[in-house]
Amino acid sequence: MYALAGVNMRSIPMSTLANVLPGLYMYLLSPAELSHRFPFFTLLSDNYPWTLPPGYLAPEKVGGAFTNIPVTIGILALPLILLRARRRVSRELLVIMCCLVGLGLVNVFFLSFLLPSASMRFGPDYLPLLLLSALLALCYLHEAVEAGWKRLAVSSFAIVTVAYGCLLNLGIGMTGYYNLFESGSPATYRAIEQAFMPVSRVLGWLAGAAN
Repeated sequence: MYALAGVNMRSIPMSTLANVLPGLYMYLLSPAELSHRFPFFTLLSDNYPWTLPPGYLAPEKVGGAFTNIPVTIGILALPLILLRARRRVSRELLVIMCCLVGLGLVNVFFLSFLLPSASMRFGPDYLPLLLLSALLALCYLHEAVEAGWKRLAVSSFAIVTVAYGCLLNLGIGMTGYYNLFESGSPATYRAIEQAFMPVSRVLGWLAGAAN
């Protein structure tokens, strides 16, 4: 992949361990900002909670996988599957899930280590791997647990997290990096915004009641 930058790439600290922690936070944990105003979700570029290392470039708007596509948290069930259900899971399925998770996490670590910044443009390199492995793990758990509250809990988690991820991606898709939809087609954007005005009012009322 080639990228044109406005900085001298030889002058920035690439391939250092100091880049890893900010990168892991940005790519895995950085939350979106929630608001009662349309489009309800906004990615942030300045929400790293600690001091960035020297030479680290200001990150672009980045959303963490676990916080913004929370169904990916399902990969945390993989150790449980490996420890408790090895005899009931086909070896092929275990290999596939482990490879997907491993490749996804290694990719995130490599990006974090290599570059002193973070960008959503690298999301396609690791998000499909984490998402697919999480869905496979949740599908296995749904079939493995007995019918009852445990299966209901797995189903509810999957439905709620998938729905949240879809809504968030629709929201941030309305603005993108540079809010070009609103600036390029303001009439269409305002029409969509007006259609969601009742939702904004209800959310605004709930936010005010919570405070």
